[in-house]
Amino acid sequence: MPGVLFMTGIHPEYWGMISYSDAMARMDQAWRLAHEHGAPGAIFYLEHEEVITCGRATPPSHLHRIPHDLPVHEAPRGGLATYHGPGQLAGYCVIDLKRRAGPMKPDIHEFIRAIEEGISRFLVVQHQISCYSREGLTGVWTGSAESPRKIASIGISVRRWITTHGFALNVEPDLARFECIVPCGNSKDEMTSIRRECELAGRQYDRLPQNLIAAQLHECMKAALAEKGWLE
Repeated sequence: MPGVLFMTGIHPEYWGMISYSDAMARMDQAWRLAHEHGAPGAIFYLEHEEVITCGRATPPSHLHRIPHDLPVHEAPRGGLATYHGPGQLAGYCVIDLKRRAGPMKPDIHEFIRAIEEGISRFLVVQHQISCYSREGLTGVWTGSAESPRKIASIGISVRRWITTHGFALNVEPDLARFECIVPCGNSKDEMTSIRRECELAGRQYDRLPQNLIAAQLHECMKAALAEKGWLE
């Protein structure tokens, strides 16, 4: 999946391991291409070097125990504080919400629901992990309603109806790193990963390269977005 893939539909591009600042520069460039040239969009899949990112409204109290070696960046997106690092697959969505099939109008909330659905389908199909969304919250959870475990976080920004930022799926990151923040503003929920859920279920976790995981996830993401009218 190399190269810039702005053609018809929503296409994947895999960036590999990349710093947060470099990823933001690439994402902004992609947004300008979409805005200035009418490109329909892409999802960029990557792993970040370790970093804490904070949405616009993150209270300082949510960043309570950050070690010296973990950088913090304020991000122009929705959501609060989260951790990115090796073993986590991030997806940055640069998609023109106006390019929706038929009479359907651009709708950021329906777009986020489609992202949640795409991640949930991938987890069920590839790893037999049942997931769900939660009323009034953004992200993907597994476990019971009484003891939810969050496996994916979502934070989207929209400028001129073109999205930036996206989601972070915990494949096998160091979950202890989430303990230095209040993840997404919720101190009660436990953070989990694909590896941990497989282990809890007594199944072997078969490690794949992140680019192959991204390819599998993108197929589920395309299907979920198409059902909401965002695939040409």
